[in-house]
Amino acid sequence: MLTVVGEFSIIVFHIGLILMIGLAFGKFAEYCKLPDITGYLVAGLLIGPIGGLISPEEIDNLGLISYLALGFIAFQVGNELWLGKLRKTGKRIAIITIIQALSTSAIVALLLLFVTNISVALILGAIAAATAPAPIMMIINKYKSKGELTNTIVPVVGLDDAVGVLP
Repeated sequence: MLTVVGEFSIIVFHIGLILMIGLAFGKFAEYCKLPDITGYLVAGLLIGPIGGLISPEEIDNLGLISYLALGFIAFQVGNELWLGKLRKTGKRIAIITIIQALSTSAIVALLLLFVTNISVALILGAIAAATAPAPIMMIINKYKSKGELTNTIVPVVGLDDAVGVLP
């Protein structure tokens, strides 16, 4: 059985490993003229599920870091949702969010009805409506994107996730 200091040092080692490999893959993706988030995603796959460099139990130990990162991302998305922007594009944002969330949920739920029961299909359909705001926010910040598309997509992503957690 590991001591508390031993467990802490393993967690710190894994955090360092994740950061170093992620940074290397992010730089390589930029070198290949891709957004660095692409490299981060590939590194995450290779470190975790595909490569198995870090076991699922060890990844569970890093849950606090995931929650902190999600909190910062949610804060950043919320920071982009100011009232003036919503008044200007509010109707368009509402229409896009409703159509996207409902159609995604319905399609996923209907397709899953063929392979599972109705309760699982409905739950997975509701989850399918949520989008990942981190890549979108990273790309917007990296390229300093401004304009009508950016003003529309950020609120849609934020509201989309809200729709995903409502059911």
